[in-house]
Amino acid sequence: MIKIHSLFKKILLSFIPAILFFGCGVWGNFTTYFNLYYNAADLFEQAETAIKEQKVDLFSTQELVLPGSANQQLVKVIEKASKILQYHNQTAFVDDALLMLGKSFFYQRNYQKALRKFNELVATRPESGLVLEAELWSGRAEMKLKDYEIALQTLAKVRKKGIDEGEDEIVNQTFVEQIKYYITIEELKKAIVTSNELLNVSDDKELNAIVAFQLGKLYTETDDVENAIVALEKVFEYSPTYETELNASIELGKALREAKKLERALRVFDDLRSEDKYKESYDILDVELGLTYKDLGELDEAVSNLQFADTAYANSLNSGIAKYELGLIFEKNYKNFDSAFYYYSRASKAPAPSE
Repeated sequence: MIKIHSLFKKILLSFIPAILFFGCGVWGNFTTYFNLYYNAADLFEQAETAIKEQKVDLFSTQELVLPGSANQQLVKVIEKASKILQYHNQTAFVDDALLMLGKSFFYQRNYQKALRKFNELVATRPESGLVLEAELWSGRAEMKLKDYEIALQTLAKVRKKGIDEGEDEIVNQTFVEQIKYYITIEELKKAIVTSNELLNVSDDKELNAIVAFQLGKLYTETDDVENAIVALEKVFEYSPTYETELNASIELGKALREAKKLERALRVFDDLRSEDKYKESYDILDVELGLTYKDLGELDEAVSNLQFADTAYANSLNSGIAKYELGLIFEKNYKNFDSAFYYYSRASKAPAPSE
């Protein structure tokens, strides 16, 4: 999409010859058109920002929740962009209006209408610089409509054109959509192959950190813990955000523990726990420390960490895990069945983290 500050220049340049020839009447039409498009683009930018601000995993297959305010803005965008197509269909921003309409319908989950607008842009404005982006969004809409074979063909075509045209961001997004598809149909090994392909071609270090983190989780889900460790360690070679760095570190510690590399796992969790910047995740880290000490056979340390997590973070979802693990230790290791029953009973009433 064209940034708001550049709109006036582009629109004005497209109207200058007519303004010079026809005068004030055309100037009035110009200002009406400019205000219509400016308002539509501004509203769309606000709505899309609100949608993207949601903390959603890049590879999540869940539908985005559309904030009420954003939906109201999109309704207005659709109204204004439709007027541009109806009354100003020979002007410079028809392609932008079509793309805005398509994206607005997409965010509203009206994927059939979205697809029609993306296809209309491609068919009627073949010389537009927005064609490749529209084709990418067509592939996304086809995925949502479960036209999977067509969607994969669309993404492959977009990827080839994107490589030829040097559109790296769009190329990367075709890989992301393909990975999401393989996750959706539980073809995790194909998702792994595609993730590695993306890492081989992408120069976007922030994206690569997210992809490497996802790759680590995919290896974990396919019981390939050694490759999971390699992938998770790669995250830190890129430019992870705070959230990606934290989550990858926690997953790395878990993978190391699963691989019986217990001292390394303990160092990972200890290092995280010593950082004030991760204090919002201390509940998770104290539980993971407890589990790691348990596997090391240091039961007193395990109980100490788990009991602290149980009492210090009573309202945390992870307190339920702490209670359950304490029950296991008292039952299996200490043979203290009264204490085991106490913790199991409390664990059964505690909220548990979702999968």
